Amino acid sequence: MRKLLIILTITYSSISWSQNLCYDLEKVIPCGGSEFPRQQGDFISEPEEFIQERIGIITDKKTALNWLECTEQPCTPPRQMTWQQARQHCQQQQARLPTVMELNSLLSLDTEPPKINQKFFSNTQKAAYWTITNSLTPKIDYQDKAWFVHFGNGSIFDAVKTSKQFVRCVK
Repeated sequence: MRKLLIILTITYSSISWSQNLCYDLEKVIPCGGSEFPRQQGDFISEPEEFIQERIGIITDKKTALNWLECTEQPCTPPRQMTWQQARQHCQQQQARLPTVMELNSLLSLDTEPPKINQKFFSNTQKAAYWTITNSLTPKIDYQDKAWFVHFGNGSIFDAVKTSKQFVRCVK
């Protein structure tokens, strides 16, 4: 245990806060992996990370995902909905709810809230957005839960599916 703490201390103290690398407990690793996720290097954004090839569709060049620019088409103030309503809404838009990792990829932790590229996603609320990913945490009162990404503070939590959150659909 003492060796692990020393390795963690050395690794932590050698990381620069402006770095764009990711680490495991011993060495530099490729960023974006699932074993040691959400490191600073995972969130270093390139100036032209997104492109808008069609009106209302934003393409993420890193993931090749096509995001609907706005929750509501045409862009109007978004409304909150239950998880089931969010799924139906995305289907009506000929899209789907994103996975927690897909929606997490939109987080821009080095910006003021909402923590997303506001040039491309200008109507994003400083609030929680549903994902399709079911939560495996114990059910409260036997209610199903799903993960959400909070663009106000950059956190990821789960909530019962009957609660109301915002939605951003992906194609």
